[in-house]
Amino acid sequence: MLWTQITADTSSSDYPNPAPLFLESMEPTFNGVGDSMPPGKVYGYRTKLIHGVGVVGKVKLVPKGNTGYTGIFQGNDHGFVRLSLAASPNGNPFTPGMALKFLRDGVDSANIIAMYSVDGQPGNYDFFANSFSNHISFPKPGLASWAIGKKFSTATDFITSLGLSDAAQMGSDGNFNYAANFPWKLRFVPNPQLTNQFPTDKQSSSSTYFTEQLMTIPAGTTLYTIMATDKPTEIGG
Repeated sequence: MLWTQITADTSSSDYPNPAPLFLESMEPTFNGVGDSMPPGKVYGYRTKLIHGVGVVGKVKLVPKGNTGYTGIFQGNDHGFVRLSLAASPNGNPFTPGMALKFLRDGVDSANIIAMYSVDGQPGNYDFFANSFSNHISFPKPGLASWAIGKKFSTATDFITSLGLSDAAQMGSDGNFNYAANFPWKLRFVPNPQLTNQFPTDKQSSSSTYFTEQLMTIPAGTTLYTIMATDKPTEIGG
């Protein structure tokens, strides 16, 4: 059902103006329960104002041996990946990011977001140039990303990290695991065969051209190798 809706219209929208983001509450984004975004108080059912343009594909999460982690980290065959840019690359740094959604029977999906940096990778327009993580650095003061970070901080103090406990509590079968074991941090290392595969100059990677590039990746391609850290390095992770 989801894939039918995703593929019903494969034309790209334009990048939305992110300005309305500063008028809406961030609470529904961070605290809403379920797979549908709750309506906003100002704009009702809202346009996706950041990461508004991207490419969606079906993915599997394949564990390598017994990692000891539970839930979807034991493997999931029913996932979606959305590869996107935080904002138009025209006049802004190239800011690639990724959202993962893994389906689970009878319960909400497990969702993970990751990127390299909210400040982007200036001068580099290769989507697979850098590893992504669920823990990133704080935005630099003075940049547009810093203003958005301040807005995020109205709902959470942890604007640069995403917890993984929910993803570990239930696997594909939807059964709750009271002894869930989850990694502290993930690092998504791009497949070297994809790095530098596409043109990286601004002219060929501007606007929505990066989406056309990503859609040429053959089915069955490994996108990322996932590396896990069990706890913060400051305490021996």
